[in-house]
Amino acid sequence: DIFRKYISEGTEIGKKANLDGDSFHYSNTVNSTINLTNDVIVSQSNKQPNDDYKRLKFLGEGSYASVYCVQKRLTDSKRAMKVINKNLLIRKKQLKYAVGECSVLKKCDCPFIVKLYYSFQTLENLYMVEEYCPGGDLQYHLKINLLEEEEAKFYISELILAIEHLHDLNIIYRDLKPENILIGEDNHIILADFGLAKEGIQGNSLSQSFCGSPAYLPPETLNMKGVGKSGDIYGIGAVLYEMISGTPPFFSNEIAVLFNKIKN
Repeated sequence: DIFRKYISEGTEIGKKANLDGDSFHYSNTVNSTINLTNDVIVSQSNKQPNDDYKRLKFLGEGSYASVYCVQKRLTDSKRAMKVINKNLLIRKKQLKYAVGECSVLKKCDCPFIVKLYYSFQTLENLYMVEEYCPGGDLQYHLKINLLEEEEAKFYISELILAIEHLHDLNIIYRDLKPENILIGEDNHIILADFGLAKEGIQGNSLSQSFCGSPAYLPPETLNMKGVGKSGDIYGIGAVLYEMISGTPPFFSNEIAVLFNKIKN
């Protein structure tokens, strides 16, 4: 309730942080070979069989997907469409992560978590039509300007509410970092990219998977003790640190040094 009150009173802080604007920037982490050959993509969803989407702009790419800004036919509504190559997922044994992401987003109902409007597939690709965030990702903005304390407090409050919502659903996120925090058209944050999220983590139960981004891994992951909801709390702290300092708390270009700093 404290965070909700702060957000309701602090909306102007988000505007002053100057994270708005049509930057169209999504972090490019891995070169992708996935392409859309046509400007119009026809949905094959059972619920919306006649929905067409016109591709407007390429937004970015990740390990297994390309993301485009698309427009719903006969409307002005803009969406983000994630296009995931099924053969690549199967070959890399990553199919469960795409399926898991859809499953998690279908359960979520939080203003600070990206909305999934449709998911469907063709023979070649999986498609996810999600909320479009024109402000790009937080990492892009932190490279330009660090946040003032009040600005950081505003955005971390929204992130806490997003993680709180996931934990209430017994979901852990496991990949908190500025690249996965987008800025919506109203200057509020939108948590996205749920490929590593895991369901069914109740109470103090743990997941034994070793996953996440190296600079943001919690110590319990590196100590191979299993990770639960507390790993996300560590991630919130790491993101807050980077908001005001510009780097993760234990950053090093040498992976062994980085892991040693986190563990100790």
